[in-house]
This record gives sequence, structure tokens and C-alpha cells, in this order.
Amino acid sequence: MVEVKSRRKNQFYLGFIGLLSLLGLRYFSTGEVASLCYFGFLGYFAYFWIYRISADIPDERYYENTQKAKAFSFNFAMLELVALLLLALFLPGPLLIFAVAISFAALPIVFGAKLYCLEER
Repeated sequence: MVEVKSRRKNQFYLGFIGLLSLLGLRYFSTGEVASLCYFGFLGYFAYFWIYRISADIPDERYYENTQKAKAFSFNFAMLELVALLLLALFLPGPLLIFAVAISFAALPIVFGAKLYCLEER
């Protein structure tokens, strides 16, 4: 039981890695395009939602909701890929890198939010 609680607490702390995404704001002062990749760390904020789910001992419903959330996230990822491919035709380099970083960060956030919504029902 102590092992499960410490693992859950570590998941909560993983959410703070999302603060590294603030380094992406350096792009606006330096113009360095590689700084836009830091926005990919926004996805770690999903751990705050996942931590709020009280699943000390996962049951069958939790596993079912996890599968539903994964399926929803996959469908969302496919839509993102299509959108990025279409945007690649029109966006210049820096904006495309920003769009890729944001879409990468959106996937764990979508998964965490969907799982949280399913568990709260």
C-alpha cells in the first residue's frame, strides 16, 4: 500500500515538469527556433488530472475507462496528424515547429482529461 501511495505522489510531481514549457517563451526574445520545442513539455500537466483520480487499487471499471481514454486519444492524434499535414503546406518553419510541439503536448492532456471525466461519472 505504501508503494502505491509513493508512486501516486511521484505522478503528482511529474506534473511540475510542465513548467519547463515556459522556456519556450525564450523564442520571443532570442528568435531561436529550437526554443519552440519546449512547448512540448505542456503535456506533463496531464499528470495533475491523472493524480486526482482516486484509484489506489485499480478495478475493472478503471481499466475499461483507461481503454476508452486511449481510444479517444488515438482518434484525436489522427485528427492532429491530418491537421499538421495540411498546415505544413501553409505555415512557415517556426510556426510549424510550434504546432508540432503543441499537438505533441495535447495528447497526454487529452488522455488525462478524458480519463478524469470517465472516472468522475
